[in-house]
Amino acid sequence: PISGFLGFTFSFLAVSLTAIVFPFIKKDVFENSPVAWRVKGIPVISIIGVVSTVFVGYAMSRILVDKTYTPNLGFGDIGGLIVVVAGAIIFYVARAYRRSKGVNIDQRYKEIPIE
Repeated sequence: PISGFLGFTFSFLAVSLTAIVFPFIKKDVFENSPVAWRVKGIPVISIIGVVSTVFVGYAMSRILVDKTYTPNLGFGDIGGLIVVVAGAIIFYVARAYRRSKGVNIDQRYKEIPIE
């Protein structure tokens, strides 16, 4: 069976890397959040992001090497990569289309919406 674990790990990796840099890129949003915790001056979310990145990186390496998670054919690994690349292409094409219609998607998602 073809596993979707590789695709999941890409999304987990994106979240983990974002957690590392978020307090430094969006300082005002981070400082005003209820979880602006620090340990010895380092944001806890960044520490968790580093730990998570290590585990996700290990999971990705195991998924790409261990054929228990994918079929013995190379398509399982390549198929996961194709899905990620296709998603990125669709995103950037849709973003360019919306921009040509006067809608700036980047501006709409620049801040976390108020709940």
